[in-house]
Formats: sequence, structure tokens, C-alpha cells
Amino acid sequence: MPKKGQRTGKTVLCAYCGKPVYLEPGRLKQYKIFFCSFDCKSKGYKFWVVHPKTQFKKGSTPWNKGLTKKDNPRLKGNTIKGRPAWNRGLTKKTDEKVRLLTEKMRLTKLKAHKPSHRKGVTMEQEYGEEKAKQLRKEIRQKRLHQVFPKQSSIEKILGQKLQENNYRFEPQFAYQITQIDIAFPEHKLAIYCDGDYWHANPKFYDKNNLDKIQTVNCSYDKRNNEFLLKNNWTVLRFWGSDILSNVNSCIEKIKEVLNVKE
Repeated sequence: MPKKGQRTGKTVLCAYCGKPVYLEPGRLKQYKIFFCSFDCKSKGYKFWVVHPKTQFKKGSTPWNKGLTKKDNPRLKGNTIKGRPAWNRGLTKKTDEKVRLLTEKMRLTKLKAHKPSHRKGVTMEQEYGEEKAKQLRKEIRQKRLHQVFPKQSSIEKILGQKLQENNYRFEPQFAYQITQIDIAFPEHKLAIYCDGDYWHANPKFYDKNNLDKIQTVNCSYDKRNNEFLLKNNWTVLRFWGSDILSNVNSCIEKIKEVLNVKE
């Protein structure tokens, strides 16, 4: 019989890092290979050997099959109905444990989302003015010829109606500095399907009280219109609410323009 306070286990080496680990006799019987921490266990998983008794075999029935929380207390977990959470009513200022946990979470997020090395640095500062101009030009060209995975719902509705009327058009047509939603390049007709919110439909939004996104989109719309008109294009813009409520009237306007162009 071992004396009181005497250790009966054995010191073994970690299978991943080689650090000595003291284990009780029960643990020695259960496993063949040992690790000093969960980190070593996850990194050295290929060395891990599961005891035959705990290994799940094909065709075996899980121990919790058909059981519910009411039938088996083992499924209830650590939470008990009616018992408040340990950190309820506690803050970083009042409790040291909460402060340490929140700080640990903050540091973990910072590691996962490291700021870019170019944050706050312009392309001119990093590459010089000539290289920056060249890069901006290349980016614009790639952006114009980018194939979007999805069209908007109003573009699909108008496009399907045009196909039903046997019209051939180019969706998401890239033309120099702009990308046209529906284009008839031969007739130089550009059609834009503008969402009521994104492009600030005056029926619903006051032009003097627009948010940042609406202001930017409206400035792009104005720029695109001026550019296309200078290049002898005809521009038609349809609001999303008009397409949804009466798409046939939109088709009639397109027919009129195409007839004049012919």
C-alpha cells in the first residue's frame, strides 16, 4: 500500500514537444500516447490513439439515441433552468474576471483582423505619381469588365420582358468609364434600372436630405449621363417602382427610341 501523500503515477514525455508530464495510474491504462496540453494534442493529432473501448465503430448505436433532456440528466449540460448566469449584472469595472475575459476576447479579435499595412497610405505615397496613375487606370478597366454573379431583380424583370418581345441586348455592358445595365450597342441606347433607395427616387426621397450612399450614386449617375450623351448615346433610366408596377410602359418607351434610331 502506498503511503499517504505518495504519488503512484508515472512521468511520461509529451508525444509532440517532449515535455515531461505526470499521470495518474488510471490515465496510464486508458491511453498509449500522451500530450502535455490541448495545443500539443491538436498539433500532434496524427499520433493520437483512441482506446478501443471509447472508439465509435460503424454500425454501433450512439448512447444518446432517442434520449431527451427530460429523460437523461447527462444531456442537460451545465445550465439549469432558473439559475442566472454567473456574470449577470457584472461589468469590467466591477469584476476582475469579466475584465480579463473581455480583454482576452479583444486581443483575439485583433490577432484575427490585423489592420492593412497600407492603412492611411495613398497609392501616390507608396508607388509614386506615375505608377499610381497607371495602376488606377488598370483597376478601372478590370472593374468595368468584371462579370457580376447576379443581376438585380428589376434588371431581370425588364430583361425577361425584352426577351419575350424578341429584342437582343447586352446585360452589364462595359463602355469606357461606365457599366450599362442593359445596352443596345448597335443603336447606342443605354438603359439603367435604378433602385428607388440606392439612386434616391424623388417620389420618396428629398434631394436636400440624402445619405452618403445616395449622394455618391447620384453623382455617378450624373457623370455617366453626361459622358454617354457626349458620345452620342441615348440614355433611358427607369425606377424600380415603375418596373415593378408597370413594366409594359417601360417596354413601350424602349420601342419608341429604337424605332427612331432605326
